[in-house]
Amino acid sequence: MIGRRTTRATTGLVVSVAVALGALAACKPPPPAVSLSGSTVLPVADDATVTFTLRCAGAKACTGETRVRVGTVDGPVRAYSVAAAKTSAIVVKLSTAQLAAAAPGTTVAGQVRLKEQAPAALEARGVAVTVQRPELPPEETPTSKAYRERNWTPTSYDTCSAAFHRSFSVIGPDGKLYPTWHPATAVDPTTGLMCSFGHEHGDDPGSSDLYTWVTDFLDAKPTESRGIPFGYVSEALDTYASTRDNVTRHEDNVGHKIIVANDVKLVTASPRGVPARRRRAAHHLRLPHQGAPGLALWRCPDQQRPRAAVRGPLHRRHGDHLVDAGPLRQRQPVQPLVRPPDGYHRRQQPAERHRRLAAHPGPVLHRP
Repeated sequence: MIGRRTTRATTGLVVSVAVALGALAACKPPPPAVSLSGSTVLPVADDATVTFTLRCAGAKACTGETRVRVGTVDGPVRAYSVAAAKTSAIVVKLSTAQLAAAAPGTTVAGQVRLKEQAPAALEARGVAVTVQRPELPPEETPTSKAYRERNWTPTSYDTCSAAFHRSFSVIGPDGKLYPTWHPATAVDPTTGLMCSFGHEHGDDPGSSDLYTWVTDFLDAKPTESRGIPFGYVSEALDTYASTRDNVTRHEDNVGHKIIVANDVKLVTASPRGVPARRRRAAHHLRLPHQGAPGLALWRCPDQQRPRAAVRGPLHRRHGDHLVDAGPLRQRQPVQPLVRPPDGYHRRQQPAERHRRLAAHPGPVLHRP
C-alpha cells in the first residue's frame, strides 16, 4: 500500500509540474517579428528626414508604430506596415528639438523605437542607432561685377576655357569674388593640357616684396588664398556713387596689368643735400588698367597713364595721373580686324619698359 501511494504521489507531482511549465510557456511573449535591416547609421537628409529599413520575419504582415530618438529627444510617432518576409523603407522627419540635439557635423547616439501590434502585440523596445548630421553646405560667395559681367570670354583663337579662367579668383575685402592674376598660358587641370588665354596681366604679383603686405589688406582670407582683386576699386565706387549723383565705370578684364619692381633706388646720382647714407630704395607693386583695346581710348578725353603716384626724394611727387588725350576723334578700325593666324598675337608691351618707367619717373602732368 505504501509503494502504491508513493507511485501515485510521484505521478501526480510530475503532472502538476508539466501543467505549471505549460502555463509558464503560454505566458511567455513571442519573439519580435520586426527587426532593423541594413545600416544602423542614419544620415540626416537636407529635408531633415532619416530613413531606415524594417524587416518582417512573421508568417503574416507586421504592423505597429515607430519613432526615432535622437539623444534623449523622441520624435513623432509613425505607423508602419511590412508584408510578411519582406522589407520596407521608413522615412521619419526629425523635429526642431531633435535637430537642435544633433548639430551640423556631429554624430549622436539614438534609437529606433518599435512597438509591434501584429502578428502579436509586444511592449515597445529600442534598437540602438547613430544619427549623423552632415556639415551645412558653404554659403555661395557673392560675386563682383568684374567677376560676374566683365570677366573674360574666350574667342576661337583661345584654347583655355572660361571656367578655367574663372578659377583664378580671390575674395576681396568686401567679401565678394574677383578675378585675379594668372599666367598667359597654363595647364588646364580638367584636360591636363597646356592652353593659352590669349592675353596676359603683366608681372606675377607674387614676385613683389610687397605682395604679402598688400594681400593681407586686400584679401578677405589671405591665409587661405592670396591675389590682387581686379575691379575692386570700381566696385567700391559703385557703393560710393549709389548715394550721390555720380556715374561709375567698370573696365574689361584683359586690361588689368600688374607691374612689379623691387629695390628701385629713389636717388641714382648725388644731388646736393642727399648724403649717401640717406639714399633709399622702394618697392613698386602697381595695377593700372590698360584700356587701349576698348572704345574708351577714342571716346574719353581723360586717360589713365600706366604710372602710380609715389613720394620721391626732396618730398617731390613723381608719377602721372589723368592726362589730356586730345580732342574727341572718330574711332578707327583695328588692323588687322582679327588676330593673325598660325598662333601669332599682337605685340604686347614688355615688362622691362614698365620697369624703366618705375626707375625714371617723370613729372606730374596736369590737364591744360
